[in-house]
Amino acid sequence: ANWTQAAQYVMSPPIRGSQHRKALKQALAGGVLQLVATDQDDFRLIPNGVHGLEERMHIVWEEMVNSGLITPMDFVRVTSSAAAQIFNMYPRKGRIAAGSDADVIVFDPNREHVLSAASHHHNNDLNIYEGRRIQGYVETTISRGRVVWQHGQLNVEPGSGRFVPLPLHGPLFDGLPKPGSARQESGFCRTSDPV
Repeated sequence: ANWTQAAQYVMSPPIRGSQHRKALKQALAGGVLQLVATDQDDFRLIPNGVHGLEERMHIVWEEMVNSGLITPMDFVRVTSSAAAQIFNMYPRKGRIAAGSDADVIVFDPNREHVLSAASHHHNNDLNIYEGRRIQGYVETTISRGRVVWQHGQLNVEPGSGRFVPLPLHGPLFDGLPKPGSARQESGFCRTSDPV
């Protein structure tokens, strides 16, 4: 067993077998799962998580849309809109409308490319999708109205990002008593109830 090699694949949840992947895809297609995201936890001895941010949209398109499991509109929902709603950033994020941040990708559903450590933009020499041929490619990324990715080139300056605070108690908490509320104080909630 090679610890250095194995440490490159530490993630939460761990890589699963083909039956698990099939069940996860069916759950996403059927609406049991609402979004696709990456993990970015901080392990102290082994960095938890493999790269995947750059490949995520491509893999979801290939596995879910090209296979016929979801529609292109479902793709937008599971990769963008649902996350914005779950993290209480909608409609500022996850929507194309006046007053929203204008975060948009231009996606070519027909362009083929091969995923590889030689061509990715991660700061490592491993790609868990090495050699995988994909149909569908993010051509351009626009963030807050600025083109930040185009023709395979990242175009951002250090410090150009912006912190987006996540308001507490968004729509997912509707119907649940807020901490310190009259409903909670009256004993309506047991101490084990989520708040």
